[in-house]
Amino acid sequence: MKNRSLFHFNIFYGLLLLAVGTMPFAKFLLLPILLLMFLNYVFEWNWKEKRQHIKNNALSGYTILFTSLFLCYVAGLLYTSNYSDALSNLEGKLALFIAPLAIFSANPKHFTARKVNQLFILFIISCSLLVLTNLSISLVQYLKTGEITQFFYINLSHFMHPSYGAMYITVALTLSVYFLFFSSLKMSRLLKTGLWVSIPFYVLYIFLLQSKAGILVFGLLIFVLCLYLINYQKRRITLSFLFVGLMIFAAWLLIFKVSSPENRLRQAIETLRSNERLQSSWDGTLQRVAVWQAASDLSIENLPFGVGTGDVKDVLLERYKQEKLTIILNKKLNAHNQYLQTFLGLGIPGLLLLLSFLLVPFSLAWKKKKKNFPYMAFILIVLLNFLVESMLETRAGTNFIALFNCLFAYLINKPEIQAPSPEEIQS
Repeated sequence: MKNRSLFHFNIFYGLLLLAVGTMPFAKFLLLPILLLMFLNYVFEWNWKEKRQHIKNNALSGYTILFTSLFLCYVAGLLYTSNYSDALSNLEGKLALFIAPLAIFSANPKHFTARKVNQLFILFIISCSLLVLTNLSISLVQYLKTGEITQFFYINLSHFMHPSYGAMYITVALTLSVYFLFFSSLKMSRLLKTGLWVSIPFYVLYIFLLQSKAGILVFGLLIFVLCLYLINYQKRRITLSFLFVGLMIFAAWLLIFKVSSPENRLRQAIETLRSNERLQSSWDGTLQRVAVWQAASDLSIENLPFGVGTGDVKDVLLERYKQEKLTIILNKKLNAHNQYLQTFLGLGIPGLLLLLSFLLVPFSLAWKKKKKNFPYMAFILIVLLNFLVESMLETRAGTNFIALFNCLFAYLINKPEIQAPSPEEIQS
């Protein structure tokens, strides 16, 4: 029986290694990996032990919460009319259901905190390879064309949209900082050197990607963390105001004074100040504003349960047509906001579950005596990205968020992933 349990765990962990290692490069590979993981989960056939593992890990509530979001999308089939889109939507969200079942029921004797940390290390390495590969491809293109724009935005992101690339790299950067400064995990000198080298490259890459959301999320993450550390022991009002002023000045310099052929933040602000018509604008910022307005109006019109899992795209396209948003209609844009996307599809129940999917773990991580900074940072990154992208409508977003939310939650009661308090750092 022990050999059987270890055999299935080795399959499970091997598939996790493959998923995490290839995630930044091959988003479609995760679906067969997840299906194999689910088959391994079923064929192990030790349901009583699986339930006990979940209970022993104090993850019963997480299992119900995380799988409920997917089941809510399944319930949306009951009143949808476009079953083709609905089934495709569910297929893309399978990670929300499979990941918590497989990860939370893993045998804690085999699936130790060290093994999860090794998955995080592998993700950092994979993201470093992503940066190097993208820079190399752009360098080749630059040598061919002589155009410096090959190192910016979409020209620098060859495997996924820059917004998703920025999210991956920001999480990898957060984990690198954690392992260097807070973790008790024993690492080789080569690995430590690699982590140190990766940090400045990650920062540079995030700014070169010129994802508006990516830069803002990264800046806000640094801002919140520094402000928290300044005021942790006691409130330092003067120092806090000085820090806020310094950050505002630095942001002003980066946005308005630093010259760049692809300064998309400055372009967005200038566009919002202009009187350009939404109906005829090619600007992505204005298109988002129009899409948000349409999705918001439709969500309110279809309370309390939304339009169903498969009908979101149809009702949005119809509204674009009615309002003569020709460019947006031709591009067939989704809501570009996961909260609005879920609210429109599943109404109030779906929105509440989506918020609980992230806010409940954040609250529990915050309440820990030793703050679980890596998990809180991950959730903050996702929460902010949800404001400007419908990230659960793509494999690159769903697979990453579902898998890593489960990995962090699995470790929430284990000290290896918890950062020391500022007092311990100072001592």
